[in-house]
Amino acid sequence: MSNSKEKPLPLHIKSIYLHEDKIEIRKYQVDIVLECIAKNSLVVIPTGLGKTIIAILLAAKTLEISPPNSKVIVMAPTRPLINQHYETFLEFLTIEKDQYAILTGKISPEDRPNEVQSHQMLFFTPQTLRNDLVSGNYALNNTCLLIFDEAHHASGDYPYTMIADLYESQNPDGTILGLTASPGSSQQAINDLCLNLHIPSSNIHIRKRKDADVKGYIKPMDIYKIGVNLTSLMEDVRKVLYMILEERLKYLSQLGFLKVHTDKLYEKVIRKDLLE
Repeated sequence: MSNSKEKPLPLHIKSIYLHEDKIEIRKYQVDIVLECIAKNSLVVIPTGLGKTIIAILLAAKTLEISPPNSKVIVMAPTRPLINQHYETFLEFLTIEKDQYAILTGKISPEDRPNEVQSHQMLFFTPQTLRNDLVSGNYALNNTCLLIFDEAHHASGDYPYTMIADLYESQNPDGTILGLTASPGSSQQAINDLCLNLHIPSSNIHIRKRKDADVKGYIKPMDIYKIGVNLTSLMEDVRKVLYMILEERLKYLSQLGFLKVHTDKLYEKVIRKDLLE
């Protein structure tokens, strides 16, 4: 639901690549996008407030200022998410459908280079893109925008980290956009995330549910807890896990690290006991 009290959208968010009659653009989205153009950026915004719309707006503006036939790559950790992004970008951008391609492990490595060559809007699972880049099947030198959805995954050996490194080396003038609702519980986690995605700490754009420009779009959530009966297989797995946990806790108890001394330690020991 749009807010009639909001300021009119600035003209420079308009784009030949946008179906403006289909898309509801909110002022906070515009403000964020204008700060992300041609800058590696991290956008942290609660679920349901339009991260994908921000990505679409930035894609449109980035294509406008990029050489002809430049490509946009969108990544997400799962195939359902990739399919969802594909449908949303297709709905709101004016780029023809024959310029879109979804690339996952279902498409053979031999066929993927041709798919990349012949399409402008590319939707990848991270593992697929990393494997192809490592194999040298193609490069990212003509990719103007690289979008990392669920960017908080960019740690350790997750493909996002290597892909960002390769993109920076192959196309230092390209733009990276990281999107997440949960960047980490500490400042250090956020700093590490930005480092892994080559995003300056000055280019982090955060919105919280209580912020004035977004709270009007927050919808109340009803949370229901539904209990289910475990199957016999689940019960067997639970027993094995409890047995393993009990062995570890008894070992800690024998070493004097636990104040609790009883059978079935897994039922008595809490996180506080372990931290102490």
